[in-house]
Amino acid sequence: MMTHRNKNVYGDDADAYIPSRWINPTQAQKDSFLIYSAGKQNCVGQALANAELQCIIPKILSEVELEVVDEGRITWFLTLKPIGATLRAKRVIR
Repeated sequence: MMTHRNKNVYGDDADAYIPSRWINPTQAQKDSFLIYSAGKQNCVGQALANAELQCIIPKILSEVELEVVDEGRITWFLTLKPIGATLRAKRVIR
């Protein structure tokens, strides 16, 4: 239960829900971020989370049209990562 709560990395408010801390994360935050982990410490909910994503994302995308408002800039590490890109969602009635 201590994942992402290291006060040396996230500060004294590491237990607080502060989504804005991920807008401009420090290198230490990037290096310590574990989504599902691996091996015997692997997240027991990983398969369920992935199954839910595979169901909900197509459902959402079938009900909205996305328009690129700002392309932002592209960085690359393992995949392309748009930084500062903005999309506008418009509900589609079918």
